[in-house]
Amino acid sequence: MTTWTCKGPIAALALLILSACEGGQGAALFEGLSVPTIKGQQAKPLSQAKLADGAVTLVAPRGFCIDSNSVKKQFALMARCDVLGVPQAAGDAPLGFITVSVLPSAPGAAIPAMQDLASANGLSNASDPKTSDGTLVFRGEGPAPIDGVGTKHWRGATHIGGQLIAVTLYGPEGGRATSGEGRSIVSAVMSRSQGAS
Repeated sequence: MTTWTCKGPIAALALLILSACEGGQGAALFEGLSVPTIKGQQAKPLSQAKLADGAVTLVAPRGFCIDSNSVKKQFALMARCDVLGVPQAAGDAPLGFITVSVLPSAPGAAIPAMQDLASANGLSNASDPKTSDGTLVFRGEGPAPIDGVGTKHWRGATHIGGQLIAVTLYGPEGGRATSGEGRSIVSAVMSRSQGAS
């Protein structure tokens, strides 16, 4: 892994991951998480979605569904399937939600180091890094994006289809999503998406 030597890419990555979507819609997406509707109708939860003009096929991990209302060119939001109206698909998945952001990446670029990602996102106590097959997963601590979500969460990064993919899993304080189980969920998003892309 290489360490970035200029602040330009870090600033761009920070803006992408902190805003977690195009057009500054982050707050609106989280407000509608429990009741996703389009003109009074429930949004259709998805198991897969195309991002980055089709360069990335995002695949939800077991028990989670993609909120079709959230899918943009560079962003998607997932939640446990029962929260999105498909209780039979939720299984035993932990309560939580996942944000996925994409940013164009230079060919052959390395995955950013954990400390660079933590710094770019204002995280403290970055820990438990694990790299495997071109992916990085680690635990971070930072401001909760919405009430009821713990400050500790899991993050991952990988390259798919010429894009840098950033995955974040949030859950209730002390919940299963913030435990070691969260690492496997973030890893599953990246490995399933790599396989489908």
